[in-house]
Amino acid sequence: MVPLDPTRSPRVVPRPFHSVGLWVDDLPAAVSSLTAAGIRLHDQGIRTDPQGRTYAYIHPKPAAPAHPLSGEGVLVRLVQGP
Repeated sequence: MVPLDPTRSPRVVPRPFHSVGLWVDDLPAAVSSLTAAGIRLHDQGIRTDPQGRTYAYIHPKPAAPAHPLSGEGVLVRLVQGP
């Protein structure tokens, strides 16, 4: 989306990434470690996609004080590696 006039509202604020996916060796251990470190995960927890891969999301926004850390505006998908 490109604004007609960049000096007027509504302004378009570009983000470098919307989402990124990462392979992890042990998804349950990674989720447990991240949660213990205060990183906010998506409420759905570990899920399975139609291809049978398990995954979890790091939430893009923090939820202080319980989870003060997050994906800093980027949705991060953690996928169990092969």
